[in-house]
Amino acid sequence: MASPSVKPKVHEARFWEGRGETVIKTYQIDVEKKIKFETELRKRNNWMGMLAIITIPCILYENCCLIDDNIRDLVEAQHLAITQDGVRWVVDRHATQCRCGFQEQGLISKTVVFSKITDAALAEPAGKSGPLCCMVPNVLTSVNLDTASSGQTVVDPNSGRATTLHELAVSGLVNPHEFKDDVWKMVRGEGVNGVGVRTAAVAAAAPMERAPAESADERMAALTSMRDKGYITADEFEEKRKAVIADM
Repeated sequence: MASPSVKPKVHEARFWEGRGETVIKTYQIDVEKKIKFETELRKRNNWMGMLAIITIPCILYENCCLIDDNIRDLVEAQHLAITQDGVRWVVDRHATQCRCGFQEQGLISKTVVFSKITDAALAEPAGKSGPLCCMVPNVLTSVNLDTASSGQTVVDPNSGRATTLHELAVSGLVNPHEFKDDVWKMVRGEGVNGVGVRTAAVAAAAPMERAPAESADERMAALTSMRDKGYITADEFEEKRKAVIADM
């Protein structure tokens, strides 16, 4: 059963202030749970790697003394919100490795526009990760967002392991089900917290006009997905399909 909505921490609300974005709702990451998992996984992976590179002092120092601080800084630097334009993901500036100034990671951000989203799905935790001899149980649920240009499956020719490339994958949310549901509400133009998307309904019906740079295949894939999910009617689909062909 999904947990109730969790009120964001004060520092989470402050993070988005003064950034020039119209934030409708923020989503809290389960910091302690994610830190515990990521720390344990990193430690086990690093200890296995150190068997081959035991002579590198910095790696020894990081694994023995700094790994807890580095993982905490990384997880606490992650922020997720829904804005009027799309899903906004930010990894703020934070220390890494031996925590020297030149090793600091700068801010990274990404916005997935609602009109581009073709799927939002949950990946529940299962199995284990890490070195074969000391694996860590997977406990984090991931919410995967896809667009017409993502979602492809890539197979490693050496290991045979298949990996799906998502537009955005966020793990460790306190309530991933709520976030997924809110994304679909915004895509449909229903809105969240009383605030709707000013262009979501139009975006669903006419993705071609907003994305002229996309290839015909991408435009048709996005249009077909919108029809299959019920965002546009069969007549609207046929009209836009003809427009795509006419632009070729």
